[in-house]
Amino acid sequence: MTIIVWDGKILAADRQATSSGIKREVTKIRKIGDSLYGVSGSFDRCMALFHWVENGKDPEKWPAFQRDSEDWVYMCEIAPGGIVKKYEREPYPMYIEETQYAQGCGRDYAMGAMWMGAGAVDAVKAACQYDSNCGMGIDILALDDSDYVFTIKPNTPSGGKSDVRPFTRT
Repeated sequence: MTIIVWDGKILAADRQATSSGIKREVTKIRKIGDSLYGVSGSFDRCMALFHWVENGKDPEKWPAFQRDSEDWVYMCEIAPGGIVKKYEREPYPMYIEETQYAQGCGRDYAMGAMWMGAGAVDAVKAACQYDSNCGMGIDILALDDSDYVFTIKPNTPSGGKSDVRPFTRT
């Protein structure tokens, strides 16, 4: 389960994935080329969508499982200029004509927080506070930060250990 939020400047996401009832720490957002991407859904299938993007987004190579009416995943792309594109069952995106966007199970909390003036990071914090399927820290990317992901980790004396690290694919 997931929360991914774009506030017009920052893409932020929680780090929790759940596998057979066990919480796992993962990265759900990436910078690939000049765009930022975020995925939500079954994590193995999310990785297949990242792979599709990394290999050129050829519509002919769109993962077959995405067309399954029961088991497909979401992917958002934040293109240069802050253009939001949402991929669902087909390799052709929907263009979202709003400056704020959220996807995943915590989206209602996040959109409400942004409506009240919160940025992406605080909107993810709100979703993590109230949705039990979100948590384990926050990753943050910006279109102008080419090679780094900023991470906030919960449950530390300072209220969150932060670090900046080079992004590497896993």
